[in-house]
Amino acid sequence: MAYNCLGVDLQLLKKDMNQAIECHNKHATLSDNHGKFVANINLGLIYDDTNEHSKAIVNYQLALKYAILLASPVGQVLALGNLSEHKQ
Repeated sequence: MAYNCLGVDLQLLKKDMNQAIECHNKHATLSDNHGKFVANINLGLIYDDTNEHSKAIVNYQLALKYAILLASPVGQVLALGNLSEHKQ
């Protein structure tokens, strides 16, 4: 959880996006499926902010996977909403 908080703080302050990515990746590695969902949504948002849209799509797809595993309709809508912003 601490990695998530630090990553979000860095992300919102737009201080060091590479460090924010590292924090969210650590959060994903150490977390259960709920944490993996949150980390992948946050990674997608960072990659969208840095115009790395293909990486954002991958992370939103991973978030969708975890939302399905969690049987979370709200999580699925959140992931699909972010994916819908991208045309392929």
